[in-house]
Order: sequence, then structure tokens, then C-alpha cells
Amino acid sequence: MAHLLTHKDLNEQQRTQAQQMAHSLAGTLGTFGLMEGYRLALQLEQLLHTTPVFSPTQSAQFQTLVATLGHALDEAPQLVCPQRQSPPALKLLIVDVNQMPHIQQLTALAVAQGWQTAVAASIESAAEKLSLMTPSAQAHRSPSSPEASPEPSPEPSPETPDLVLIHLVAGENDPLLDEPILQRLLQFISHLTAAWPQLPVLVITPQADFGNRLDLIRRGGAIILEYPVVPAEVLAVIAQATHASDGLSKIMVVDDDTYHLQQVTQLLQPWDFQITPLANPQRFWSLFTQVRPDLLILDIEMPHINGFELCQVLRSNPRWQHLPIVFLSIHRDAAKQNQAFALGADDYITKPIHGQNLVLRIQNRLKRYHACLRSRQAAKLAS
Repeated sequence: MAHLLTHKDLNEQQRTQAQQMAHSLAGTLGTFGLMEGYRLALQLEQLLHTTPVFSPTQSAQFQTLVATLGHALDEAPQLVCPQRQSPPALKLLIVDVNQMPHIQQLTALAVAQGWQTAVAASIESAAEKLSLMTPSAQAHRSPSSPEASPEPSPEPSPETPDLVLIHLVAGENDPLLDEPILQRLLQFISHLTAAWPQLPVLVITPQADFGNRLDLIRRGGAIILEYPVVPAEVLAVIAQATHASDGLSKIMVVDDDTYHLQQVTQLLQPWDFQITPLANPQRFWSLFTQVRPDLLILDIEMPHINGFELCQVLRSNPRWQHLPIVFLSIHRDAAKQNQAFALGADDYITKPIHGQNLVLRIQNRLKRYHACLRSRQAAKLAS
């Protein structure tokens, strides 16, 4: 294309082809860590997009960018693909001071699923397993004692649980705990979440009205279930909260850039998603109806059918109104992002991609989607 500009201007077809090439190249270079080449390719695409007819000066600028891009490609790529590993067994700690029968059933089901499950029958036992000092022990320390300084946050270890379940239920017939015991457990939740702010805490309580829920949330409870609740439902909620069930999620990735498509696939594979890549958007509908994915990743600029049009087609069908749709694009401008959200996108991520950021955002969307599906299924059963 640069050679053509030394003799004549590009026709419309050649300009469109060059713009698509620059767009795909920018995405690929950014993904592989070639940041200088990524920026140069973006400049080429912008120049082709905004300049209908090249002046001699602009033609020279275009050729300079192409030449500089050629040198930038000599830079060593920084691609990092994590090795595929089997996900570790989920570790669950249950705090149940009354040793309820349904908690024993829940524990048996969790063990049957391959989870590492420990049960603490007292606050002191739970604190010991979490390397915490109990609030009562802290209160009895002498203020003048060297040990009276604030307790340091514990360091994570291989034994650190992935989730703590705290059972605020006294018994089947009279589920309300005595007030002193309840207050100690509530204080323990506050202490636990202050020491382990990233550790999910699930609370089962017979008092799940708005005021009690708000109090538990303020203390750090991440998920609140109202008693009575069947053990299978509790396990399903735990699986969603810890992403233990993400391996069953199906993700479809549509991008005409095959290099970028391969990179996204490699980034997601260690998390055991079922990934369906598609480079030809014209085959989208036939493959989509076969796969029926749980989440869809779309590029914007693609030949024949762009990502915005695919999003509109899906959102026009009531069946796919709630399907998570995530756009991956080199376009960073607010106009493109606003357009994506206006058409029904759930998220918008710009290239180059950071693997951990991509996975966390996908897991978050899947968690909400599966929770929505469970609610809709429960509503159908109730009706």
C-alpha cells in the first residue's frame, strides 16, 4: 500500500483493505506485547480513516510510519501464556457452634465433591484455624503490654480457606441464637473480615430482613442466605462465589484476527472454560445456536458483519437478553464504548489484554449470569 502511494492515491477498496489490515495488526501487536508497533499501527489506521485523499506530505508520513513499523517488528515479543494447571481443591471452613444436622449433611456433600472441608464448633477453634486472635482475647490484653499493639494481618498459607461459612442458627425448632452468643459471632465476623478483607464470608441466618442484612453486610458478610435452606443450594452458592463451577462455563470468542483469537484462547484455557473461537463472523449464527454459550466475546471491526451488529441481533431476541456480551477492541475512545453499552454490552475491554484482568471480569459476568438463571428457574418452579 505504501508503494502504491508513491505513484497514485489508493482507491476506496484498497483504503478499506489497508485500514482493516492496520486494525488487525494493532490488535495482534498489542496482544503480543509489541507496544511500539501497536502504537504505530493505530496511527496508520487513524490516518487511513480520517484522510480521504492523501497529500504529498501525508503520503510521506504514511510511508515513514510503515518503515518505522517494520523496524518495530524486530522487537522481541513479550507474550506470556500461563501453563495449564488443574484447579486446586476448594477449601471451605464452616463455623457452626450448635453442630446442626443439616450442616453435617452439607459437609458430607462438600467432601463428596472433592472439597477440603473443616468445621469449627467454637469461635476459638475458628480463630485458631484462621490464625486470628479472638476479640475477647484482644480485649483482655493489658493496654501497657507490648502485645497490646494492633494484631497484624495474618499471612495467607496453603491452609487458608477459599470461603468461610458462618451459621447463625440455634436449632431446627427454635432457630434464634441466644443474644450473647449471637453478638459474639457477629463480632467475630467483623474481626474476621477486617483481618481477611478478600476472604468471602457466607452467613446463614434466620433473621434475613433488610436491617439484619445491612448489619451483616457492614460487618463484611459477602453472601447472606436465609434459614431454612437446603444444603445443595448452599453448595451451589459457594461454587458460584468461589468460581468453583466456572469450568462448566462456555465462552464463544468472535474475532477475524486469528492471532488475537488464539491469544485470547490461550489466556482463558488455564481456567478450564469451554472456549469456542470463531474467525469468520458470517458463520456466527449457525455456530452460536450449536454452542449456546454462557458468555460472548466480540471484536468490533470485522468484515461483512461487525461486532455491534452481532450484539444487536442477539439483543433483538428476548431469549438472549441476559447473555453476557463483552467487547474486546483497540478503540479506546468514549464514543465507541458508549455505543457498545447503548447496544446492550455488559463490558468493554481495550486491547492489549491483561490476562488476569480479563479472567476476573469474565468470572464476574458469569457469576451474575448464573445467579440470574437460578433466580429465573426458581421463579418458574414457584409458579
